[in-house]
Amino acid sequence: MKDFPLVSVITTVYNTEKYVERCFDSVMEQTYPNIEFIVVNNGSSGNIEEIAEQYRAAYPERIIKIKTFEENQGVYHARIAGADIATGKYIAFIDSDDRISVDFYRHLISIAEEKHADIVMANVIYEKPSGELYYQNHNPWHNEDYEFCGKDILDFYLEQEGNLFSANFIWNKLISVQLWKKAHGDICNNKNKIVMYDDMALNLPLYYYAEKMVKTSLVQYYYYQNTAASSKGSDDPKRYERIFKDIE
Repeated sequence: MKDFPLVSVITTVYNTEKYVERCFDSVMEQTYPNIEFIVVNNGSSGNIEEIAEQYRAAYPERIIKIKTFEENQGVYHARIAGADIATGKYIAFIDSDDRISVDFYRHLISIAEEKHADIVMANVIYEKPSGELYYQNHNPWHNEDYEFCGKDILDFYLEQEGNLFSANFIWNKLISVQLWKKAHGDICNNKNKIVMYDDMALNLPLYYYAEKMVKTSLVQYYYYQNTAASSKGSDDPKRYERIFKDIE
């Protein structure tokens, strides 16, 4: 498979076992042949290791690795731990309750190779538990393809001021391992346990060190609007205290 650079796809699992089938199936059924799937058991109380072994048996042509923590590390550090054992030329993250279009990695890698891009970003489709899909087409940033180089990458991210919400996410992107290594020291400087807004903490160093970023609208990441996810929750004041601490 020398003509197909290895992509390491990392997912973290914390009590989301009932949702992982959609995620695992979409990764295993990719048209791109050379995938290393890294499953990080982030202190989950379920049977995620057993599920991963079942997929390993069902898809012998795929590489499936399992990294286990006895206690929850926070999704930020769990993602870093997964990336630290990746052996691919590119890395990508996927949330364990999300899914991707069937040509997702084939298309992103073809762009990365052709354009020599450090980051390739895809569009995001929002998916409700009812199965309803919706797409934020009110903002032209969502409908256009574009390229940024050097300092313009970080400037773009800061100047769009949240209008392109998907720019905050880490999981709708393909990232070169060379870029990850450049940003690794800054990423690991943060020792706090981060549960909320971890994507922004990962993205900022990557945007800073990236030399080229390309956005494509031809493949989609399906973001599941899971009301039980860690990004949702009650109105407990302690929850908001934690959120503000993570943002800081």
